[in-house]
Amino acid sequence: MSLADASERAPQSAGNAIGPRASEVAALEQFRSEQRRLIADACHDIRTPLAVIKEFASIMAEGMAGEINEEQEEFLGIILDRVDRLSVMVDELLEAGGRNPAMKASAAA
Repeated sequence: MSLADASERAPQSAGNAIGPRASEVAALEQFRSEQRRLIADACHDIRTPLAVIKEFASIMAEGMAGEINEEQEEFLGIILDRVDRLSVMVDELLEAGGRNPAMKASAAA
């Protein structure tokens, strides 16, 4: 192959290399978008029952549903604590799902 042949083929090779890369980037962007949507939907679906659990446990802990003994109060305290911890985890998941992991690492640095 002569130098002239190589220079004629170079733009074609570069064009072919750019084409697949652009489609890969587009597919990756679509995947990340779907991933963010899935995480947002899952977080919403988890938050709803957590809110109900927290509200009813609070009502019971405050004695609004009748008297409770010390052991029940302790158990309700544990429930409320775990609901709060799960809520924080859901918030962290939602935050992490909305960003590129590389961006998250650079933001932490």
